[in-house]
Amino acid sequence: FADTTISLVSPTSTENQTRCAGVTIDPIHYQVIGTATGVTVTGLPIGVTHNYNASTGLLTISGAVNNGGVYNYFITTSGGCNPQAAESGSITITPRPTLTYTVTNTVCDGSTLDFVLSSNLPNTTFSWSATVSNISGSYSTTTNGDETNINQIATLTNPENVGTITMIIIPRANGCDGAPRTILITVNPNPVIESVTVSDSSVCSATNATNNVHVDIV
Repeated sequence: FADTTISLVSPTSTENQTRCAGVTIDPIHYQVIGTATGVTVTGLPIGVTHNYNASTGLLTISGAVNNGGVYNYFITTSGGCNPQAAESGSITITPRPTLTYTVTNTVCDGSTLDFVLSSNLPNTTFSWSATVSNISGSYSTTTNGDETNINQIATLTNPENVGTITMIIIPRANGCDGAPRTILITVNPNPVIESVTVSDSSVCSATNATNNVHVDIV
């Protein structure tokens, strides 16, 4: 009998591949030829499984991994005649960044937003997009950007009505996007004294209600 062999039959790039966490890997296919009746696969991360079709000799490795890391796997044939065949490869999973932030969610007309962005991974960058209601100025003309221009002046179009800025922020590190976060900023009108009405009349000094001066401020 011929010696058992195992060889990669999927593209060469599949044997050692890198994916972002949660992204399905390209299926890895190996062909077993010879007298072997089974295979043993070790080192696969949680979320990735293997399937061996003994009748065709085809081994398939597939799935998705949520935890970052480098996972080296090893394949060994079993059964039939010795010597057995072996192969190996690796799956590298890049973790996704998680956004954390602080911001004042309710501000007054004319205030500058005060976002401070961070993540659990170094060298994370951030992108944002915004939709606005009753907002003019910077956030109506610049509706997306990065951490360098996220803090702009929030100006109401109608200074007597409340406005809102709905911000979606996405962190990115090592080529992988983290989960987007949606943040609502409420912009309140500034209080304004519109008129003061005082009737033209004279009163005498007294302590009774008849001679009190009443001023309406609205």
